[in-house]
Amino acid sequence: LDYPNYTKPREYEGLKVPEVLISGHHKNIEKWRKEESIKRTKQRRPDLVENNKQISYVISKEKNGEMALIEYGKMNGYNLNPKNDAKREDVINVTKMVLIKPSFVEKVAKKNIEKKLQQLLKKLMIMVDEDDDNETKILDEAARLRSIINTHYSNILKDEYKKSIENRVLFIVNEVEKIKLKKEEEEKEKSGKSR
Repeated sequence: LDYPNYTKPREYEGLKVPEVLISGHHKNIEKWRKEESIKRTKQRRPDLVENNKQISYVISKEKNGEMALIEYGKMNGYNLNPKNDAKREDVINVTKMVLIKPSFVEKVAKKNIEKKLQQLLKKLMIMVDEDDDNETKILDEAARLRSIINTHYSNILKDEYKKSIENRVLFIVNEVEKIKLKKEEEEKEKSGKSR
């Protein structure tokens, strides 16, 4: 919620304008406003403060184009309001800021992982049914999926789910390896018989 606002006169019906606002020290004024805003929110809408622990911010880093997931409680140091006398290098250009709950991020991550797993299984079935030689592609995609889970989704997914996915990927890899060995043995037999 917004901080308290004062108008002239400096004292009215026993209420005084805080000294920090009269001082002219902009940093102290900004600090006071932030503190009062938090205090007012805690008093009038404590539900907003409690729920903020569950909210995360997704911020785009312009230079490398990647997205950063930052928890609300760790937002210290992110100030998106430029100064009044801001120069071009002082300004952070924010075109879009998205507030999301971590549970939603987890849901989307799981959906993406399940989709990739389904694609791997389809390729495995095609390989088995049609005697296709895509073993290397499937193994590469399985390794890529493992890498994505360990790097991008490691903070989002629960350990139990990560183990479940790891077991499913491992099953696919083992099946591909079995098929690959079987094909190699058949090739050896064919080459042995032709001699």
